[in-house]
Amino acid sequence: NSPAKPKGRRRIWITVIVVVLLGVGVWLWPTGGDEGLGEPTYTVVRGPLIISVVEGGEIEAEDKANISNKTNRSVIIKAILDEGTAVRKGDLVVEFECQKLLDLIEGSKLTLLTSENKHTEAAETLKLVRKKVANDLSKAKQDAIDAKEDRIRYIKGAGPLKGKKLKSGISLAKRDLLLAQEKLSFKLRANADKRLDSPYSENEIKADRLGVDRMVVGVEEAESDLRMFHEYDDARSKRNLATAITDAELGLEKATITARTETMIAETAEMTLRLNLMQNKKIHAGLLEEEKDLIVKAEADGLVVYSSGSRWWQEAPASDVGDTVRSRQRLMIIPDMTSLQVKTKVYESVISMVKAGLPATVSVDAQGNRILLGRISKVDAVPASQNRFLSPGVKVFNVIVDFEEGTDTTGLKPGMTVEVELELERLDDVISIPVAAVFTEQEQTYCRKIVDGQYVKTPIQVGRMNETHVEIRDGLSVGDEILLSVPLTDTAAPNGNNARSRPDRRAGTKGAAKPAAKPAAKPAMKKPAGTGGGKQGKRPGGKGQPK
Repeated sequence: NSPAKPKGRRRIWITVIVVVLLGVGVWLWPTGGDEGLGEPTYTVVRGPLIISVVEGGEIEAEDKANISNKTNRSVIIKAILDEGTAVRKGDLVVEFECQKLLDLIEGSKLTLLTSENKHTEAAETLKLVRKKVANDLSKAKQDAIDAKEDRIRYIKGAGPLKGKKLKSGISLAKRDLLLAQEKLSFKLRANADKRLDSPYSENEIKADRLGVDRMVVGVEEAESDLRMFHEYDDARSKRNLATAITDAELGLEKATITARTETMIAETAEMTLRLNLMQNKKIHAGLLEEEKDLIVKAEADGLVVYSSGSRWWQEAPASDVGDTVRSRQRLMIIPDMTSLQVKTKVYESVISMVKAGLPATVSVDAQGNRILLGRISKVDAVPASQNRFLSPGVKVFNVIVDFEEGTDTTGLKPGMTVEVELELERLDDVISIPVAAVFTEQEQTYCRKIVDGQYVKTPIQVGRMNETHVEIRDGLSVGDEILLSVPLTDTAAPNGNNARSRPDRRAGTKGAAKPAAKPAAKPAMKKPAGTGGGKQGKRPGGKGQPK
């Protein structure tokens, strides 16, 4: 698929042969003008001169589909279309089979089901953990609130009330003691009155005395309780309630940390299993997509073209049923036959003159040099990498030529070799002569003009040129007769030089008067019609004819 190298060499040899034959033909051409000279001559005329470059090219499709093994593993061809088969969009092109892929799909189904169950369990556990920690956190918050309220309740109610009760108990005890003492005193006075004859027995008196003593102790105890309450119990109760608040706040903080930790653990477990599930789904989906890639259909109408190794070390591509195809290995391309174009290359010496939109003529070698018209659509901005190592001094640029709209491309196929003439410029009314008549000596360009039956070495200023003719800007006029080649014998030449010099083809680079080392364009330029050589009917040529 890379014919540029052999075709370039073939084109060079063809050019050499054509130039030799042209030189021989011109050398043997019937002479005009003075018959005594015995050399072919040419009469200078004014007319059109087409500046063009001719290169070899290749038909290719701008749009093409690459058919390859898109799976990530080797497969075996189960069915495949023959090369050259015309297909329409949706037609089956190739079918692969891969038992390993099918086994992986079955395994991924089981793995996916297991990961789904584990994720479901983790998700439910996460819900329960969230509910539990929310309840524990609520309880801890309520315990903290209750502890604060208990302290406030004691300070504002229970504590003072207890103090009042203790005080009231002391007052009641003292009143009971006072009543008991008065009762005992009354009984003692009654027994002391002889008139009453001791109405109260001794035991009754003793009992009353004992009751009074008990009440005295009760009063002392009540007073002691009140004193202990103020000195110890009240402060202790307040400290205990403050400690309860601290404990409740610590419990709330602990519950908060525990809730956050348990929730985080449950969420991490759920997220891990969810990511694992997503990964397994992705793997399973990828395997299913690979399974779809086992059947390849045409994406557009086209022609089946088997891929071939473009390098000598590449193995022959798989193309038959039963062949193994590596992952990403290309089997074929299906070019869109409605997007055919021509790819050619031009040398850097003329790349500045090659512009998009310039007309081009395509000659199809395989169809009897069938002529098709087109235009340049794209010119690469940098040289092609091809031949950089083999020919580092040669720079070529890729050029794409599109066929004119409505051109009948029937019979054209990708890979066909063609000859492309790129029309760089058209000079409508200039003086031009055959390049065979031009030679250079000591950095000056000359031709040999026939004057009075003799040839005179005449300096000329040249302009642009093609392969056969060069523009003359100064030194010759219309009607002048010149020698077409350097004579075999150089005699009777006024102002001449008897040394035979080889015709120089360096004239005419970019219109400069000083000739260059080689023609302005390489390889061969296209010859205008009517000037000898070249394909007939491709371009209108000049009026002058060799004599």
